[in-house]
Amino acid sequence: MDVILKNHSLVLKAVVLSLVAGLIALAVRGVASTFDHASVYGPVILAAALLALAAGLWRMQEWARSAVVFVIWLLIIVVPLGRINPFAAADGLGLNPPSAWQLAFSIYPWVALGIFVLHVLGKHKLAFSKRAATQQGAQADGPASGGPAA
Repeated sequence: MDVILKNHSLVLKAVVLSLVAGLIALAVRGVASTFDHASVYGPVILAAALLALAAGLWRMQEWARSAVVFVIWLLIIVVPLGRINPFAAADGLGLNPPSAWQLAFSIYPWVALGIFVLHVLGKHKLAFSKRAATQQGAQADGPASGGPAA
């Protein structure tokens, strides 16, 4: 079992720790929102899934990386379309809505951050796979590394 604090690059540690902290914060917010809703099951199930995803990222598991990559791609595609949509903007912004550029500039930092996280998770894909961890252990004892020959 590999955890994020072992032998990984500083950028990967920062990204994964930020994702874990964000997932835990969302889970706490979901549990806190159960007091406001009549249905307790939805937010509690979502909080449990977010905590499982945070634990999977902490333990550097491939399924957690894949789930985060899927969700970030979904957010990068869906959120800008919903924010810049003229019908959604006209509903809540009254008679003098902001221009499309103002709406787009409010999204750009989040999209850029999402693309950066996708880049880091893609670049360090092997750190999440079990095969890479076992291959690194096998290579340390191989003849090329100066270890004992088979």
